Amino acid sequence: MRNLFKINKILPHIENPKTPLLFYALSFLSVIILENFLEIFSDTAQVTFRLLPYNKLVYALAGINIAISFTHTTLWWIAVALFFPLVFSYITKEETPKILRAVFAFSFIAILTPAADLILSKGKGFDIHYFSPTAPIDFFLFYKALTPGEILTCACALILSFCYCYFKTKNLFKTLEGVFLIYAGMFLSFTLPYLIKHSAAFIGTAAKNLNPLIVARLLFIIIFFELSALFYSTDKKIFKGTFKAAGAPRILSSILLLAFGIFLFSAYPLNVILENMGCFLLTSISFTLVLIFTGALRGGLLNEPRHLKISIFCLALAGLAAALVNVTTFYFLLLIAGSSVFCYLAPFQLKNIPALYNIVKSFNLLLVIILGWLFAGGEIMEFPHILIIYFIILVFNIAAKTFSRLYSAFNK
Repeated sequence: MRNLFKINKILPHIENPKTPLLFYALSFLSVIILENFLEIFSDTAQVTFRLLPYNKLVYALAGINIAISFTHTTLWWIAVALFFPLVFSYITKEETPKILRAVFAFSFIAILTPAADLILSKGKGFDIHYFSPTAPIDFFLFYKALTPGEILTCACALILSFCYCYFKTKNLFKTLEGVFLIYAGMFLSFTLPYLIKHSAAFIGTAAKNLNPLIVARLLFIIIFFELSALFYSTDKKIFKGTFKAAGAPRILSSILLLAFGIFLFSAYPLNVILENMGCFLLTSISFTLVLIFTGALRGGLLNEPRHLKISIFCLALAGLAAALVNVTTFYFLLLIAGSSVFCYLAPFQLKNIPALYNIVKSFNLLLVIILGWLFAGGEIMEFPHILIIYFIILVFNIAAKTFSRLYSAFNK
């Protein structure tokens, strides 16, 4: 077993810290892009791919469907791949960057799915779809709903997981525990629509018109928490500092203002939130991520290369989260991030002009309330008492800042 695939000799080369982790991540994304392309031919249910100019609405809609399909598939692979380092970190106690390098290095097995399906079907392909369990025994039999290529990929992933955990721990029990967790993760990844439907029923709503976009939203939420856990395990100090700069009160107030905007339009705001829980969580996540970016701006942390990378990455993730909700949310996010740049970066740096700074800050808070109004189904031109609400926010901001300064002066 010690010489199985000679992984004990391969791993030190793969885990070489001299090679930037970014190179591994880009290689992984390249593999997924290639897998997406091959799946056009290996999946009989794949969205029709036509390279046509968008001079007709039907072609534009076809292009949107292709984008949603590819986004869904890409997010699925990312969510699955990020689950491996979480399990390996728990089992082996190895450093997270080393584990990520190993996982990304072996991600080429994803290509086995479309390649094997094309070969075994003689070019016709198989129908790749999610699985809906009907009995507990299906936990062990779900492979019957998979294509030959998916079965091969899963088998390779389990074998590689066994080898990695064993060579890191030399403990058979811990190794089998890791393999079982990976298997459970695979099962859950193939049953996402089933989980969405039953989760919606649990909170008293119905998951209607399940489609790849809805699943993609759930996948992004999963990815957000996976990345947060990996970030925390990599550097707890930087993780805590990053969220401290964003400010828990700011994050909470943004979510509450969004809910307030929903309340202004709907007499049953809780129903609106529950019926659109995925979009509400995605919007809240996008606010959290953009506040990490603005927190770095406010604290002057962008001069440090590491904080700059984290902030730009969070801003990009915030944009993707908002885009998965809808174009309006994405645009409002850009407005909030853009006004923050006005406040904290040269050449404008409005933070040095208190009057203008308070005006812009209050404008951002008003945008969150308006977005809540739109989220519930309102029309922006019908938003009620916009000037009165803005004036109240402005006065509250000035009063809160004045009170904070007086409190600080009193306690010196």
